[in-house]
Amino acid sequence: MEQIWTALTTENPILITQLSIPLTLIEIFVTIRLATTILDIDVTKKKLTIYFIVMTILSIFYTLFVPKTLTFILQLILLPTCVKLIFKTGIIKSILAAFIPLAFIGILDLLLDKIYAALFHLDYEQMYNIPIYRISLVLIIYFVIYLLYRVLKRFRINVSIIDSLSKPRKRTLILNLLLASFVITSEFYLGILYNSSLPITLVLLNIMSLLAYFVVSITTFIRTAQLETTSQNLEEEKSYNKTLTILHDKIRGFKHDFDNIVQAIGGYVETNDMEGLKEYYSHLQKDSARVNNLSLLNPSTINNPAIYSLLTSKYFTAKDVGIEIENFEVFADFKELEKHIRIYELSRILGILFDNAIDASKESDEKVLNLWIRNEPNRNRYIIKISNSYKDKSVDTDRIYEKGFSSKGENRGLGLWEVRQFIKKSKNLNLFTTKDDQYFTQQLEIYYS
Repeated sequence: MEQIWTALTTENPILITQLSIPLTLIEIFVTIRLATTILDIDVTKKKLTIYFIVMTILSIFYTLFVPKTLTFILQLILLPTCVKLIFKTGIIKSILAAFIPLAFIGILDLLLDKIYAALFHLDYEQMYNIPIYRISLVLIIYFVIYLLYRVLKRFRINVSIIDSLSKPRKRTLILNLLLASFVITSEFYLGILYNSSLPITLVLLNIMSLLAYFVVSITTFIRTAQLETTSQNLEEEKSYNKTLTILHDKIRGFKHDFDNIVQAIGGYVETNDMEGLKEYYSHLQKDSARVNNLSLLNPSTINNPAIYSLLTSKYFTAKDVGIEIENFEVFADFKELEKHIRIYELSRILGILFDNAIDASKESDEKVLNLWIRNEPNRNRYIIKISNSYKDKSVDTDRIYEKGFSSKGENRGLGLWEVRQFIKKSKNLNLFTTKDDQYFTQQLEIYYS
């Protein structure tokens, strides 16, 4: 027992290295839990297990073979890469998943170092080489991080606003994160070199300055992002108000004509003119379908601002050029759909397919366009199907995806070629093109496991 106590209370770098391996397992657990909670990253047991195994192997490697001064820099490279590949996140969330836990660890480490030095009268070398001090310090840091994770999870606090940022805003955030990572790395490195010689007041002032800087920066960024989101919501509300206005006018028209409709039906019934009644009913059904289509242009139904704005814009564009939208069915949760395809890619593909459908339809005699979006859980896929009437029945469904091919002239057909590039880069997307005597159809299939 005395030997164990002596080993724990005297400088023992070898024991520190040996104990750092199980401590690394704790660090991996608490840091990924904090990162995925605060960043609202979708996690499964499988993903967490893979991440835990990969990061354990990497951590053991740089614990045993990489100098301590380079470990922090190596983590800033390895962590975002692993998060991006395993959890399928964007660049910003991947960087933040590494930056946030390491920033907490770095700041807590610098602060506790000075507290330990003041309480136990230790210099830097003793603190990092005497196991009992080093282990207790590290465990306190991990406990604080775990406690923060539990609080965030309990009150559902996260930074989901990142997903709605525009590309310029995301680029600015990435630049800020890279600069912040450089500052944190520099401070951590300087703390390791000069922590024992710096007065505690200076260290505390430095830590408080860093915290103040990041709080102000993050607060400013969040407010700017919220303003951008508010602007998007206003545009969404404008589209919805336009839809409600048209829908209100349609319903008023039906109400005004209700007596006439009933009398017309009565006339067909009294004369037993069933053929005439069928024809009249088919026209009445088309008018009802138009109202039903408009009722689906609702941000509660199409619950993604980008897709809602796109679909309403294309809907009214089609109506403005005289295209009849016979079917407009949306039975999908876009919050779930965006887990399987980036909204940026989906909006690009939908925009191109809609533009081509509108162009082809307005040149035809029938001028008809249809849209179906639905989830097929029995086949683990989403279906987005756009069909339109068209004039050129001889169109080659294979050549339309060639770069520069267009029925409007040379070097104009880039849209469908771009769609094909999106499909080729993805492992869960398929696009099928078919045609018959009446409709030209594009069916996008998005698969999920």
